Amino acid sequence: MEREFQRLFTEMPIGAVLLSWEYDIRAANEAFESFVGYSSSELEGRSIFELVDVHDSQGLIQELRCLHEGERKFVGVATRYERKDGTLVWGYPIWMHHPLQVGGQSREALLVLVVDITERRRMEMQMRHSEQMDSLGMLAGSVAHEFNNVLTIIKAFVELLEADSEAPDRVNESIQRIRIATERGETMTRQLLDFGRVEGPESEAVDINEIVKQAADMFAWVLPPTVKVNLSLEETLPKVHTNRGRLQRLLMDRVLGARDAMKGEGLLTLQTLHTSSDAVDFPTFDPIEAGEYVVMRILDTGEGVPADSIPELLEPFVTFESTVARSASNMHAVHGVFAHEEGFVCIESRRQGGTRFELYLPARHD
Repeated sequence: MEREFQRLFTEMPIGAVLLSWEYDIRAANEAFESFVGYSSSELEGRSIFELVDVHDSQGLIQELRCLHEGERKFVGVATRYERKDGTLVWGYPIWMHHPLQVGGQSREALLVLVVDITERRRMEMQMRHSEQMDSLGMLAGSVAHEFNNVLTIIKAFVELLEADSEAPDRVNESIQRIRIATERGETMTRQLLDFGRVEGPESEAVDINEIVKQAADMFAWVLPPTVKVNLSLEETLPKVHTNRGRLQRLLMDRVLGARDAMKGEGLLTLQTLHTSSDAVDFPTFDPIEAGEYVVMRILDTGEGVPADSIPELLEPFVTFESTVARSASNMHAVHGVFAHEEGFVCIESRRQGGTRFELYLPARHD
């Protein structure tokens, strides 16, 4: 029986760990070694809690009390583990009692079976982010409608005051200032309505410079004064065929990410340019088709992300816990959407060196 257990333990396709009653690792199978990135020799003798993320350890200890006190025969709770390379993975461990043979004597020990649920958790987080963005869009649209109603009333009274030819010059000057402020408010509400629109036409001719300029008018709402904005827009850009609302949301999402990565202080640069595919001067994650492209480039002076993490940004459902990596998160969705429009994404980043994000879309001359 012991031999059969040993074979099952070793060949099991999910992580399996045998622990002492003090939570020290006595043995681990290959699946668990692969899950956490450590070899069996590196694991043996270590406490399992050295691998458990500090934010989850307290809750896990409370659950294990029920196991030790005999209230339950097994305990299962989703737990984050820190791999050898420092990344976090999600596991669902089942903890149960198991006899351990030590020096010919049987002692009570713990058997832990760990199912890797990292992809599922990442998918859930991705869906939650998408739902939050949809909710934010609906809220922005609702606020914009209400605000626009107020502006309509103000504008109507301004027109009535302007019709009074006997009003003194001082009053007329104040009326003009009110009109200018009202018109600016109307522009902002249109931008909010565009942001809140769930979907516009699937594809239309879009001037990227226009998108960037409209977004720049809203930066005062979302960026602190300590973040400086530099616009460098090529004057005569061809149009691209894409979804206007989607592009606006992408730009705003990237700007907010850059703000967080810079911790509220730094330089944000937005550039547009017209180039050919052979002019790309750093690697991309897609084969580049020959042709002309319009590029939207966003650069920040934030903390950046490790270079070896960049390929993961375009993998399905990958999300990041840190504020730094959040500046480049959700790129898989961006990559998938714009790939349908024959475009591609380039990302270059390094720790403490900022992030460079570029979106390439085919230039259209029709």
